Amino acid sequence: MELKEDLELCEGRLRLCQVAFDWCYKDRSRFKRNFDDLSFLHEAIKETLIAEIRKYQDNIATCKRSNLASAEALEAAEETIDFLEAENYFAQVSSEEQVRRLQADNAALVAELRAYKHRIELLESESDGTQDDCGELDCDKEYRAGTLEYCQARLALCQAALSWQEDNRRRYKAENDGLKHEKKQDELTKQAFADEVQKQMAKNVSLERDKRVAAQSLEAAEDSIDFLQAESVFEGQAFHQRTLELETGLAGKDKG
Repeated sequence: MELKEDLELCEGRLRLCQVAFDWCYKDRSRFKRNFDDLSFLHEAIKETLIAEIRKYQDNIATCKRSNLASAEALEAAEETIDFLEAENYFAQVSSEEQVRRLQADNAALVAELRAYKHRIELLESESDGTQDDCGELDCDKEYRAGTLEYCQARLALCQAALSWQEDNRRRYKAENDGLKHEKKQDELTKQAFADEVQKQMAKNVSLERDKRVAAQSLEAAEDSIDFLQAESVFEGQAFHQRTLELETGLAGKDKG
C-alpha cells in the first residue's frame, strides 16, 4: 500500500515535471522567436540608418559642390563686369575729351567764320563806296570769299565730327548705364547667391545634426539589441539550469 502511494506520488511529481518541461520548452521557443525578431529588427534598423547617413553625406557633398560652383560663377561675373565697366569708362572719358576739343575747334571756327563774314561785308561796303582800286578790291574780295568757303568747309567737317562724337558719347553713356544696371543686377544676384549659400550652410548644419541623431539612434538600437540579447542569454541559461535541476530531481526519484 505504501509502495502504491509512493508510486502515485512519483507519478504526480513526474507529471508536474513534464508540465514544467513543456513550459520551459515553450519559454525557450518564445525566447528564440524574440531573439530572431530582435535580430531581424536590428539588421533592418541598422541598414535603414546607414542608408540615411549615406544620403545625408551625399546631400552635404552636393551642397558643398553647389556652393563652390556658385561662388566661382559669381567671381567670374564680377571680374567681367568690372573689366567692361572700366573699359567703357575709359572710352567714355576719351570720347568726352574729344567732344571738348571739337567743341573748342567749333567755337574757334565759328568765330573765324564770323570774322571773315565781317571782313567781306566791309570789303563790299568799301567797293560800293568807291570805284578806285576796284580790281584790287575784287581780288581781295574773291580771296576772302575763297577763305570763307574753306572756313565753312572746315566748320562743316568739325560739326560732323562733333555730331559723331556726341553720338559716341551718348552710346558710351547708354552702355555705361547698361553696365551699371547689369552690375546692380549682379549685386542682387550676388546677394541671392549669398542667401543661397547661407541657406545651404544652414541645411548642412541640419544634415549634420540629423546625421548625428541617426548615428545616436543606431548606437542606441545596438545597445538595446545587445541588452535584449544578453537578457535572452541569461534567460536561456536560467532555463537550462531549471531543466538540469528537473532532470536531476527526476533521476534522484527514479533511483529512490
